[in-house]
Amino acid sequence: MSERTSQRKSVTGKMLHLRTWEPEGEPQGALLLSHGLGEHCGRYAHVAAHFVAKGWEVYGQDHYGFGLSEGRRGDLPRFEVLTQDLLSLQSDIRSERGADQRQVLLGHSMGGLIALALLHDSPQAFTEAMVIAPAINATRGVNPALLAVSKLLRLLVPFVTLDNTLNPQEICTDPAVVEAYVSDPLVHRRISSRLFNGMIAAGQRVRTSPGVFPRDLRLLLMHGADDPICYADDTEKLYAALPMQDKTLKVFDGMLHEILNERAQADVLAEIDTFLKL
Repeated sequence: MSERTSQRKSVTGKMLHLRTWEPEGEPQGALLLSHGLGEHCGRYAHVAAHFVAKGWEVYGQDHYGFGLSEGRRGDLPRFEVLTQDLLSLQSDIRSERGADQRQVLLGHSMGGLIALALLHDSPQAFTEAMVIAPAINATRGVNPALLAVSKLLRLLVPFVTLDNTLNPQEICTDPAVVEAYVSDPLVHRRISSRLFNGMIAAGQRVRTSPGVFPRDLRLLLMHGADDPICYADDTEKLYAALPMQDKTLKVFDGMLHEILNERAQADVLAEIDTFLKL
């Protein structure tokens, strides 16, 4: 597997960091990664290796304000920047590889919300997607006083960032993964009120108007049963309301938030392989 890094321009004009993991020979398809809050696509190198070994090309673009991309940490002008930057990447891939190449979107946590918002608002963009532990209900479990402060900050100083309050111990049952997350210099804990409120609004759109999703979309939803950050029952409710014929839900017992980093991650990758018919 070879890894190539490059820079591409966000719709905001800022530069985004792109990792491209490439197989030998002509790629069988393209997998576009959408990472979660505070992290970056470099944490998905082991996932990329799995698909590259099967002949796929994997693209990991750090979102605006995250990882090695430019932008204030945890802040952005508007939530739609995140979906528009992914659509721009997809357009570039199609221009390079051709419109007939198979393209699949994979999003986790905030990245899963971004993926669902993209599929909801641009229903013809992808025909296949996989979403893990999507953050579709960002207000759940948040202190009402903090929500009130967030709304006030959005009106007065929307660019000011606060600690995202995520507990690293809740991301995974593997202590080594937690330790690597905490010590990763590219992981940060910042979030602005406009990003947080943008997540709230996007999650409400997804949850309250599921009929907008295209019926011919193939969708795999996955979640850890014991996830204390984004709740599995929210994903289960969304799954029940979605209109597409080809949809799959898999909830993994004993797993927390980052199921792709759990000790039994092979079970998750096998589920993806089955969905993609690899």
